[in-house]
Amino acid sequence: MNQLLQSSIIFLIWATILLQISYKKDVGQHKRQKVFHAIVVMYLVLMHSNAFWTLGWAVGNPDGILEYFYIEKGLFSPSASLGTWILSTIFSLIALTLGLRLAQRKEASLRRIFQLVPAIAIVDWLTAFKGFMGDPLSAKGYIIGGAFITLMIVVPYGLMLFFYSKKTVQNSIFGIKKENNSNQSTHSITGSAGSE
Repeated sequence: MNQLLQSSIIFLIWATILLQISYKKDVGQHKRQKVFHAIVVMYLVLMHSNAFWTLGWAVGNPDGILEYFYIEKGLFSPSASLGTWILSTIFSLIALTLGLRLAQRKEASLRRIFQLVPAIAIVDWLTAFKGFMGDPLSAKGYIIGGAFITLMIVVPYGLMLFFYSKKTVQNSIFGIKKENNSNQSTHSITGSAGSE
C-alpha cells in the first residue's frame, strides 16, 4: 500500500477513535453540531495527513529537498517554490495537530482555530496554486484555476470559522457557557484568543 495512503488511514482512524471517546461524554446530545464538528476534524486530518511522512522523508533525504522543490514552477521562482514547500510542511503539521486536538474537544483548540486557520488557509492556497502551476497554461487558464482553488479553499475554512464562532456550538461542543454572575460577563473565545 502507498505510504501516503497508509499515513492518511492511520490518522483518520486515530481521529475517529478520539471523536468516539469525546462523544461518549454526552451521548445522544447535540447531534447536528457533532456531525459538522466531525466533518471539520476529518477535513483537517485528511488534508494534512501526509505532514509527518513528508517531514520524515525530508530528514532522511536532505539532498532530495533541493532536487524536488528548489525548482521554478510557473510564477514561482526556485526560492519561492522551496519556501512554499517549507511553509506547507510546517502548517500541515500544525493543522494535523489542531484536527486531532479538536477531536478531543479541548477548549484551547477552539482558540487556536481563530488564531491559525487564516494562516493555514493561505498556505494551503499557495501550495495548491503552485501545484497547479506544474501544467503550462495561458494567463486565462491560470486565472480560472486560481479562482477555482480559491473557492475550494475559502469555502471550507470560511464555513469552519463561521461554525465555531456560534455560541451554541462553543457550548455544545466545547462546554463553553455564558457566565451568569453579578456583572453579567461572558466568556468570548475570539476576543480572548491571545490570553490563556
